[in-house]
Amino acid sequence: MLKQQANPSAFSRPVQRIYRLCASIRTSVLLKAFNHVISSHPALRLRLSEDKDGWWQYFSDHLPEITGVSIIGKTPNLRASYASYIISQDASVPFDLCNNSPILAKVVTLDGEYYLSLCLDHIAADDLATDLFEHELSNAYARELLNLPHPTSQAENLFFAYMERENSQRFREEYNLNYWITLLRNAPLSPKDGNELSWKPGMHQRWVINESQFKVLNQACRIQQCSLFTLVLAALTRLIGELGNNDDVIINIPISNRALPSDYSLIANLSMLLHLRINGALTSPPSAFLVHVRDKVLGGMVHRQYDYDALSNAMIEDAASRGGRINWMTGCSFIREHRFPVDNDNLLIERLDNQPEQNYQIPYGSLVLTCRQSETHLLFMMDWDYSFWQIGGSTLQTRYLKILYTLAQIPKINLQNE
Repeated sequence: MLKQQANPSAFSRPVQRIYRLCASIRTSVLLKAFNHVISSHPALRLRLSEDKDGWWQYFSDHLPEITGVSIIGKTPNLRASYASYIISQDASVPFDLCNNSPILAKVVTLDGEYYLSLCLDHIAADDLATDLFEHELSNAYARELLNLPHPTSQAENLFFAYMERENSQRFREEYNLNYWITLLRNAPLSPKDGNELSWKPGMHQRWVINESQFKVLNQACRIQQCSLFTLVLAALTRLIGELGNNDDVIINIPISNRALPSDYSLIANLSMLLHLRINGALTSPPSAFLVHVRDKVLGGMVHRQYDYDALSNAMIEDAASRGGRINWMTGCSFIREHRFPVDNDNLLIERLDNQPEQNYQIPYGSLVLTCRQSETHLLFMMDWDYSFWQIGGSTLQTRYLKILYTLAQIPKINLQNE
């Protein structure tokens, strides 16, 4: 049993992925494969418990079920609408990890097609872990179909070795906490009203830099001696500065704490959140600004082990003493996709959760950019609270890319909207 610093009452909505399954799916075999993957990875069986010393995390032996729903009757449009509704409901309510599993799976049958809704609590799995879960599930399903034995998994031993290694670094937490408190003290307050976390109608934009353009961008990064991540983050920082008309910006970035090769196969949330404060350099020349952003990231990574609750409380008190709050909801996620070995790719045919629901909701004040880098292209997804950042989608995309090209010192790249 391991100490959990975060109070589980601060629930967030689960992360949901939706897939179209192969037409020949055998649901009983899928359940066996599903249970094999979950039994191999402790984080997918995580629970929280409270005692007089606070909150603790432990790992239950209970394996969740995959529920099934068949939708029949009425008209095709009504059936499709109802299917969308019941799938969306899975992600509408935060998980109660004191009593329930951090994973919820449902297979919906609609007009001869099979759909899988997979919801994960982000405490249990980050984006890289969810990518890995897809591939392990496909592999396990293929083996179950052929009645082949599953290879012996070392995931549990590797997970607890990781946790032991992290716990051994707790002596750094106080020093690192002081680093963040000093860095973020007197940060700019939110220019808008709203002291409580609330959900607002969100806007969503997607675009792609394709293979030929991706090569141009990579070459520009080599010339500028920066990574694609640094460039993407720097462009978002300048955009936030322009929208807020200030030279003092906080950007939250999650980083994967997979430091050793043995960590790469873990299905768990190994991410840590850095609150980068970038000020006094937003109008610097491109090369100097990229170096400035890179150094901020490196400094943050050195101090990545800290008590998140203690930092949040310190910043809330600092902001309240000045009559407001700090907007923590601007962020940048950069995900490098990995090719995992798959024995059979006929289970998960297509991901269908690439667009937000019709009634898309996002935390108040949010503006978040997610960039996924494959071997051949970059996919950008930007989500924002329109009531806070009152700017249209195409304009926001254009402004961001103009800054990106300026920092990279290359001509404008053509786009593919998705």
